[in-house]
Amino acid sequence: MRRIFLLILLVISFNFLFSQQNAASMSFSGSYLMRSRGIDCIFWNPANLSLMNSYSSQTILPFTNLSLAIDNNAVSLNRYNDIMGNFITESMKQSIYKDLNSSWKANADFKSTFFAIYFKNSAIALTSNLHAKGRLSEEYIKLYLSGNQIDKVYTFTAENNDFSAVSTLELSYARGFTSINNLLWFLKDKDFPEIRAGFAIHLIYGLAGAEMTRFNGTFVTDDDGLNLNQEVMFRTGMDGFGFRSTLALATEINQNFSIGLQMKNLLGFVKWLGQTEENYGKFSCEDLFLADLSEDVIVDENWYRKIDSYTTQLPIVLNLAGLYKWQNYSLSLDWEQGFENSAVSVKQPEISLGAEYLITQRFPLRMGFLFGNENHNYKISYGTGYIGRKVEFIFAIQSAHALIPCSYSRNIAFAFQTKLNI
Repeated sequence: MRRIFLLILLVISFNFLFSQQNAASMSFSGSYLMRSRGIDCIFWNPANLSLMNSYSSQTILPFTNLSLAIDNNAVSLNRYNDIMGNFITESMKQSIYKDLNSSWKANADFKSTFFAIYFKNSAIALTSNLHAKGRLSEEYIKLYLSGNQIDKVYTFTAENNDFSAVSTLELSYARGFTSINNLLWFLKDKDFPEIRAGFAIHLIYGLAGAEMTRFNGTFVTDDDGLNLNQEVMFRTGMDGFGFRSTLALATEINQNFSIGLQMKNLLGFVKWLGQTEENYGKFSCEDLFLADLSEDVIVDENWYRKIDSYTTQLPIVLNLAGLYKWQNYSLSLDWEQGFENSAVSVKQPEISLGAEYLITQRFPLRMGFLFGNENHNYKISYGTGYIGRKVEFIFAIQSAHALIPCSYSRNIAFAFQTKLNI
């Protein structure tokens, strides 16, 4: 069990794959599919690589493009201070239980770009990615805050308790195409808007990965005493290799309105080859009374063993988006749909809105809104910067469950990005 807790602490300490967030996309709370340009298209929309830009090439220098986001669905700094500094009233407890919505959920993402360059409808990038997420059943929180009921059996399963993390290096190549209309027989010689297309391939080196494979627990107190049984199993790996790919399409309906779609993580996987282990922990007791605590009635078992290589699948994710521009204003809507719950995707749709006003062509004001779902609270983002002919700098911040970053926010999220245009 000690090895399991050390692993979790290690992952959390170094922050947290496959976050494609950067300063520009965070500014719009992820409503960025149709807004992406240049280097950003590698991860957001390869079809936009074929769009005309004011520059012929673009590059990012090491450590000038970084994003960090850590959030949870129930705890803010203000609520933490209330819980730790005061007597917890029943209304405070009920408010916490309402926000938990079956489990306490936490997510963390970290991304840093070591190098990237865009040229002639193509782009290459080397990035470091880290992603982790976890869930803890609401029943554990209720037991801690409200205590247990006599004769009630509390059952804990993997449905509301989970942890997964994966860290990688990615070497990515993307290519955009101006039009594929002539390749589609039903569009040949038709008066139809040009359809852009693009693809991206990502070669993955897996630094470390962890995923829970078993979680079972029961707790009950009755006339015979306290009965507890809790077991958890993880598998971990290092030194993996993998692959994923992206296909994207986009078109301008008219001079103001454009739409696009993207399928990412196609054929996605990471195969773990080095130091693959299975970690198991169990804690149990039967008919325990306080007077028995000095006796050897509590069973604590933990072990780990070497296992064969294993594969972490990267489920497909679908993105749909639209962008409307008018003079110095623009408004976008994005829909992201995963098909499996995993370390890199969720089944619940992610819907985001983005807005931009150009004070001048060099100074944008940006704002984004991500609708809340059962995995996270609503989030509001703000971004600005300078977009020059030779250099671009963007900075963004984000707040969860609060209009601005403050003690009521349930996250920490910021990003900055610098690009050189040639």
